[in-house]
Amino acid sequence: MRKRLLFLSARTHSQEDGEGWIRTRSILEILLEKYDVDLLLYGNYHTVDLPEAGSSLTVHQVKMTGPLRGKKLGALYTPGRRFYPGNMSKEMKLTIAELCHMNSYSHAFLSYNLPGSYLDILNRVQPGITLIMDAFQPRTGRTYLKTGRKRIFIKPYDHLNAARLRKDMQRTMNKTALLLAASEWDALSFKAVSFEDAGKVQVLPSFINLDKYEKEEPVGKVDGVVLHWNMSTPQGKRAALLFQQNILPAVREKVPGAKFYITSHTLEPEILESLKEEKNVFIADSAEEAIHYIRQSKVLFAPLLEGIEARPEILESWALKTPVVTTFRGSETLICEHKQNILTAKTIEEIAQSIVTLLQDQELGAIIADRAFQTLLKHYEFTDIKQKVLSLV
Repeated sequence: MRKRLLFLSARTHSQEDGEGWIRTRSILEILLEKYDVDLLLYGNYHTVDLPEAGSSLTVHQVKMTGPLRGKKLGALYTPGRRFYPGNMSKEMKLTIAELCHMNSYSHAFLSYNLPGSYLDILNRVQPGITLIMDAFQPRTGRTYLKTGRKRIFIKPYDHLNAARLRKDMQRTMNKTALLLAASEWDALSFKAVSFEDAGKVQVLPSFINLDKYEKEEPVGKVDGVVLHWNMSTPQGKRAALLFQQNILPAVREKVPGAKFYITSHTLEPEILESLKEEKNVFIADSAEEAIHYIRQSKVLFAPLLEGIEARPEILESWALKTPVVTTFRGSETLICEHKQNILTAKTIEEIAQSIVTLLQDQELGAIIADRAFQTLLKHYEFTDIKQKVLSLV
């Protein structure tokens, strides 16, 4: 008889949660192979894009009534998401208690976007339950204040933030049986705050299911450049402008016949209109069309100048055997090396030159793409990740 697992998650549909939901859904899909799952989803949206699992998956929903996390001291200096306990929903607490009263769970899983305070609730209403938590954190880069203030006025808040963060991380480690970090760097951050619990921390990197991309390869790639990004965010809007105003003219000067593809579903009206006036610029209307553009193009550009990671976009391009041009800060948590399985650049000029190089040297592009695909198979492919997760739980 299969054991039962309680899976707690949230759907905020915020722009920075795109990668997080892909990761959460994939973990849920894996756990369904071993457990009957009660999914408790916190949010204002209907359940969409959930694994097809028949009677093995039962979905419960609680409407979102407030923010997922508490107020942060770091808002003055590092306004990115942090690993704080945050505020709990009263409805969520009642629903958790009700589900635990009706069912006996062997395990409970908390996705990255729920406060760690729910660990206390689970321990109280069902003692002895094995708690698993995803420590993945969306990275939105470090934003520096563009004012005339001196650094000294901001630094104390940074120290307070760091101290609070360490305390919360240690508390979470003490309460969980398994903590899943997205990279070795994140895992070391947790291990450093509690060496006694270091064995609980396991690296579960971003991963991708190749079944979605197993189609016939094109006979030859065209002189195409893909901008793969979510353009509905402020960062995405700036990326689109950067691409149109700086990258596109520089590349077009060296490779006049190059085609440019935008793979975002949402674009600001003024950007959309200006792009329509550009020659040989195409915008994908669906995920399938985006995959087609990436597959047939010689290079993908992931515009990560602000330190925002785009692991799904890069991994998707690797799966489609298209070489990637990005920045170091965008790829630092991936297993990659410049001129081996990726091209990294520091300036706009270097980005444009890297793109031109791949357009003009198809042999180099093929070598980089093949090495990237082998890296994907070894470290980020769904099958191996699934075996690891099932062995841990």
